[in-house]
Amino acid sequence: MPTIADGVNRFITYKKQTGQTTADGSSGGQVMRRTDGGSLNLTRSSTTSAEIRQSRMELDTRLQGKTVSGNLPFELVAGDFTDHIQSVLMRDFTAVSSIGPLSDVTATVDGTTAFKGTFTSATADWIVNGFRVGMGLRITGLADSTNNSNNFMITGLSSTVLTGHFVNGTTFVSEASGNPFTFAVPGKVTYIPQTSHTKDFYTIEDREDDVDSSDLYKSVMFTGLDISMPAEGNVTGDVSTLGLDHELLEGAGSPHFGAPAAQGTGLAFSGSNGQVYVGGAQNVVITSMNFSVAGGHSKPNVIGSNVSPDIAQGVTTVGGTFSALIEDSVLRNLFINETETTIIQVLTTSNDNDADMAIFAFPRVQVKTANKDASGEFTTQTFEFSSLEQVASQPTEQTSIFTQDTSI
Repeated sequence: MPTIADGVNRFITYKKQTGQTTADGSSGGQVMRRTDGGSLNLTRSSTTSAEIRQSRMELDTRLQGKTVSGNLPFELVAGDFTDHIQSVLMRDFTAVSSIGPLSDVTATVDGTTAFKGTFTSATADWIVNGFRVGMGLRITGLADSTNNSNNFMITGLSSTVLTGHFVNGTTFVSEASGNPFTFAVPGKVTYIPQTSHTKDFYTIEDREDDVDSSDLYKSVMFTGLDISMPAEGNVTGDVSTLGLDHELLEGAGSPHFGAPAAQGTGLAFSGSNGQVYVGGAQNVVITSMNFSVAGGHSKPNVIGSNVSPDIAQGVTTVGGTFSALIEDSVLRNLFINETETTIIQVLTTSNDNDADMAIFAFPRVQVKTANKDASGEFTTQTFEFSSLEQVASQPTEQTSIFTQDTSI
């Protein structure tokens, strides 16, 4: 009986290239965590002769330039998709410095929500020190121990007043100034920058271990990202690709990566541990949220080679949809009145005070549609939105999407 490739024994391994035109060396590499479906493929256009022959048959067909493209689906896990996200956003993740200890900060509970409050400083400038709406913090030095090292989401910001929520619903406790508060931004952040965009190429090996065969894709870029958060179930994602070349490896030449790092073991984010903030307020009736980041990448064909010399980065569009139960007209009025807003999506690994977070913030959102669906027991609305470049310099980042991963 012939040996047939088993899908479970298929491995996708990737490694960032040091240059554009050649596949990276066989050392290193990371096995990607993936779900069913998705693949990279080599495609080639073809040209058929237009000659009219007495035989009434075509005489010649030629294959043209190579294109590598496809998508790779996954479940979103803290820290495991750093390369993919930062390459799509064209900026490496970076750390944000802590502020403090500060003894002149007053903590005041917001009367509208028990877990919302403000921190007001007499001397520190939150914005100048690098804080932005959509960042997650952990604060220490508070007299109330339940508030220390607790995930805190910034939903509003001025030079001296920092407003936000404890993500897991811990009650905010007011405190007078005097205690030495320290405000830390755990993990690292990134976003689409206004200048100095990175351009990352990867070598990706799609290996069928059962038949000792690999497709080696060279000079591949991660060009797009889709993230879907349901009310119940794991948060899923999909990264799209565009590449320049391919090589089939068999026998002694396979695999290309000899000892890649194994898949991680962290658990996927779940919608039940998610929060969505619209216009700075937590919205508790949203039933799903999806967003996509689509790069406008393209590659030229050239005379004398079936491999394109480069990939161009075009305009990146950011947008998505969210659905919500109807409780009032607040969300619908964003569409009716063409009112721009902010949306912040927060995912946590658990309800622990300091659980790892993945945050996706959209600082300047335009809601484009608001459609009702009354087919079930509850009437819902589905909203489509675009996230536009934030041209105002403060208090959000000047970008169309901002993200933070506290695990890296």
